[in-house]
Amino acid sequence: MRSVLLIALALAGWGCGAGDAGDPVVDGAWVRLVPAGQRMTTAYMVIENAAGSDLVLRAAETPAAGLVEIHEMVHEADVMKMMKIEALKVPARGRVELKPGGLHLMLIDLAEPLEEGEELSLLLHFEGPEQQKIAVRVRAVVQSAVGQLSH
Repeated sequence: MRSVLLIALALAGWGCGAGDAGDPVVDGAWVRLVPAGQRMTTAYMVIENAAGSDLVLRAAETPAAGLVEIHEMVHEADVMKMMKIEALKVPARGRVELKPGGLHLMLIDLAEPLEEGEELSLLLHFEGPEQQKIAVRVRAVVQSAVGQLSH
């Protein structure tokens, strides 16, 4: 009886995510609500990489926008500037946070005005054949008393 239990546990462990260990995990994804008429917005999320090798995000797409670019904010000569980057590396067994004032996805040429609570589909293209489709909720950003979050 004990050997049957050990075999069952071994098989259960073998089937639990061994093949999924390299799959990226995307958490907390959201898109910034913008005023009607504005044709661009930003998307944020955390991308986790449990694999033993680096993961590279090369592109993203959504039916809600004509173009999606990967951007970063850089500080140059006392000025924050937004710059397009060609790829975003998520280190092995690490994570990267896309957040206001830092790395983000720029959704350009919005097809329609966004509504708070609306859910968008976003397809992430990683290096190689890896793709991941995620749902991203539109939400308003509350301004802090210290300053305004802007892009």
